Amino acid sequence: HLYVRFDSGTHGVSIPANLLMARCFQFRNYNVYVLDERGERHNRPHAHINLRGTRVASIYLETMTIYDNNGSLPKRLADRLYEEQESMLTLWMELNEND
Repeated sequence: HLYVRFDSGTHGVSIPANLLMARCFQFRNYNVYVLDERGERHNRPHAHINLRGTRVASIYLETMTIYDNNGSLPKRLADRLYEEQESMLTLWMELNEND
């Protein structure tokens, strides 16, 4: 997998500069990411959904419950999220495994 450093403070989101992220997939103008959040307050497997670089929602990967939703997501994107559940969860676990 390709991991990139997330620039702290981009798009109104404050994220430590040393955090790694990986894009799970892209659907039209939406990108779905998981982050390396070891040591952060978030420790439940989840992904972030961005529309043109702005976060519009997050989703818990174990239950596929959407939270922090700032608008409606297209049904085809929701369907794709369910299709990609296992691969997103695997990628989150890979980034966040404890040594």
